[in-house]
Amino acid sequence: MTKDLKILTSYCFLGGLTILLLNDLLLKELFGNWITGKLSDFAGLFIFPLFWTAIFPRHRKKIFVLTGLIFIFWKSPYSQSFILSWNNLGLLQIARIVDYSDLIALVVLPLALYINYYDDRIKKLSINPVLPLALSFFAFTATSYKKDFDYNKKYDFEFSKSELVRRINLIENENRTGNLPLSLNNGHANYFSIAGASDTLWYYVSRYVHHADTVFKNSSMEIDTIFQYNTPVKDTMYPGTAGVFFYTIVAAKYMKESKTGYCSTLQTKVKLEGDETTSSLTLCTVYTGNCMGMFETDAKTNEKDNLLRAFETECIEKIKNAL
Repeated sequence: MTKDLKILTSYCFLGGLTILLLNDLLLKELFGNWITGKLSDFAGLFIFPLFWTAIFPRHRKKIFVLTGLIFIFWKSPYSQSFILSWNNLGLLQIARIVDYSDLIALVVLPLALYINYYDDRIKKLSINPVLPLALSFFAFTATSYKKDFDYNKKYDFEFSKSELVRRINLIENENRTGNLPLSLNNGHANYFSIAGASDTLWYYVSRYVHHADTVFKNSSMEIDTIFQYNTPVKDTMYPGTAGVFFYTIVAAKYMKESKTGYCSTLQTKVKLEGDETTSSLTLCTVYTGNCMGMFETDAKTNEKDNLLRAFETECIEKIKNAL
């Protein structure tokens, strides 16, 4: 056992890891409340930088600073483009729920940093660090793992493509689920993101927000690096060349079998087609995220059908009834 990996066998680290696994695999299902929702953020944010500093001990301060910045980015809407691009690679699928109250978990970072600095004073368990190393990797990936439901179900309308877009924007104005206004005038597009191997999503970006984040070398606040980057403010979304766009629907109230609670909204991948007289929407995929407890058998059995009902009720029926 190397000295650097010993932190993974400390009672503090193992306690945080145990809380994270116990909460995600059991407590969320049994109780499913605000506390269990936040507990994973606190435990995960506590052990995450300790895990990486054990592997890269020379970059301790950078790891702690980047952990905080990445967590803020991950919990914000700005990470959605990255999530979509990553998931389109067809590797491990990931998801998260935007909830700014989760940022309260950042208060555990100073405690984790203190423990990291005074590692030699922390009591440790006499075990091989490979075990907590493997369990940590499982915990980090399992808590953000997502699955997809593919439907490829088509819905036809007896009105034009432009009228369909108008009605989609109308119901979004009523639902307020966070979807951008949809437009067919993609000549105004000035920003794009990958939406799969065969399509690209386009947006109109009105401005960019500049960010400057500083990494310090030491406690004397000597600057090591200043990261500067811009994030786009997207105002309009355009379907891709194949008609694909992403649309958020209300989901929680349709998952009645779920005892732990369910994500309030979910993202769907939809394909829009049509001409001047008829149009259609095809529900391609619903991205479920880590919305449900691992052992909720009844809810899992009905999840795909319930989410189809959610899309048809919240989107298709409202489009048909919109004026």
